[in-house]
Formats: sequence, structure tokens, C-alpha cells
Amino acid sequence: MERAAPLICGALARERFAFIEACRGRFSVKLLCRVLVTDRGSYYAWVRAGHKRREGEYDDRRLTALILEVHTARPAYAVPRVTRELQRQGVPVGRRIVTRCRRRKLTKADAGAAKVPDLIRRQFTAPMPGLKVIGDTSCFRTGEGWLYHRRGFV
Repeated sequence: MERAAPLICGALARERFAFIEACRGRFSVKLLCRVLVTDRGSYYAWVRAGHKRREGEYDDRRLTALILEVHTARPAYAVPRVTRELQRQGVPVGRRIVTRCRRRKLTKADAGAAKVPDLIRRQFTAPMPGLKVIGDTSCFRTGEGWLYHRRGFV
């Protein structure tokens, strides 16, 4: 356990709790929680909630198929209605599970594109103003639309 403890101390709480569950036959829960810097009350709450986790687990593929089926039958349904429809069918889901999707990269690098040369050769100081001008554009989403902020560096 001495070698495993440093590796698991930085892990997520559920991973630490699973480790404690696996080792509780050999060591006391009190000792394991102290070594892993974990609250015993949180561990016992995790143990009590175990049956709910097992009951609520649905295969992701099956859940995706059910969501797709509801959305195909009713294309106008958004997340709240899809969630309610699945709950009406007896599927224990919440809004967050219905909206969960794979993250996608919006910016994709072109592998065949030429590399941009470093024209200032990483020298960010200039002997006089206006000799080297570097710009940056940031965009922020606001209630009224997108806000673009441009900054110039000399």
C-alpha cells in the first residue's frame, strides 16, 4: 500500500473511494482515509449511493439510440422535452445526460499548410515605437452577440 498511496492521492474522489473499498479487508477504513487524505463521511456516502449508481447505469450506446429515436420521431424536441420523454418511458436520465456529447475541435490544423515564419525571431523589444507591430484578437460571447477586442503590441 505504501507504493500505491502516492499514486492514488491525486486521483478523483470516486477512484480513491474504489481503492478504499478494495483494500478495506486488509486495512481499516479510518487508516485508508487518513493516508489518502479523504473524508470518511464522504466515503460512506459513496458506499450508500452504490446501489443507485448501479441501477442508474445505462449503456451509452443504448441511451444514444433512445435519444436518437425520440429526436427522430419528434425533431422539434429540444433537450428538456427529450429528457421528459425518456423519463416518461422509464429511462432514469437527467438533462445533463441528454446533453452530454463528444467534444469536438472547432479548429483543425491543416497538415499540408506551410509553416508560418517567425518574422521577429522572438525578439519582442524594438529600438523605436512602430518598428515591430504584433496583434492579437480575442472574441467574447455577450448577451447582445459577439464582442471582438483587438490589441496591438509594439
